[in-house]
Parts: sequence; structure tokens; C-alpha cells
Amino acid sequence: MEKLFRNICVMLLFSIALLQAGEITKKGTTAAQFLKIGVGARAAAMGESYAADASDASAIYWNPAGLASVTANEVLFVRTNWIADMTYDFASVVMPMQGLGTFGLFYQSLNMDEMEVRTELVPEGTGELFSATSLSLVVSYARNMTERFAFGVNAKYIR
Repeated sequence: MEKLFRNICVMLLFSIALLQAGEITKKGTTAAQFLKIGVGARAAAMGESYAADASDASAIYWNPAGLASVTANEVLFVRTNWIADMTYDFASVVMPMQGLGTFGLFYQSLNMDEMEVRTELVPEGTGELFSATSLSLVVSYARNMTERFAFGVNAKYIR
């Protein structure tokens, strides 16, 4: 009897979930996809499975708690020529402060050079230009709580 009741509950919850799913109305829209672009050669070489091992200036991106293991000031600059003539920039500064924890800042952006506006009616260009930039600014804090446990937090501004 208990097994039958559990199966009925599972089926009921599954049915409710299907009814609530509904139709996706914002097809083809995205936001802040540049945040998924990974940082650092070591992380890229590891297939971006770097969160547990992050212990340098790139930890501010992967896992802010990893900043707690940084023992000296570190700076990291990355510039990548991305697809379609875009550039990806990343810069971070990490500063451990004795007795307080580790503080960090990072800047991340994806930039596109100016392009000419083209329309169906004017495929050769209207003479107008447009460009696009996505950026994020982050303030970070990390601290060792014990020898085996650290915590970290990021506060992000995304535009």
C-alpha cells in the first residue's frame, strides 16, 4: 500500500511539472553568455574542471574560495581574439591581507568593433555604424576558516 501511494505521488508531481513547463516564449534570446568563457591556460587544459583546484589569480573566476590559498599579491591579464573579430579581455588583481582574508577584483569584457548597419532594403549598408560590448566587474573576498575549509564570495556587476 505504501509503495502504491509513493508511486501515485511521484506520478502526480511529474504530471504537475509537465503542465507547469508551458511554452518557452523567449526563443532565441540570451543574456550575458560571455560569462561562460573560461579563464586561464591551466583551466582550459583541464577541460574547465578547475573549480576544486583553483588556487591562483584565476580562482576569482572559477571558485572565489580558492583565493584564500593565495599567499602573495597576484595579477592576471588575458586577451583573446575571439570569433567574428571580437576580443575577450580579463584582468584580475588578488591581494591577501594578513588576518583579514584575501580580497580581489576582476574585469571581464567581450567587445565587437564597429560594423556597418545593413538592412533588407539596403544590403550594402546605410552609412550608420554600431558596436557592442558586454562587461562584468567583480569584487571578491575569501578566507580560510580552518586548514581544510575556506569560503569565498563574489559580488558582480554585469552590463
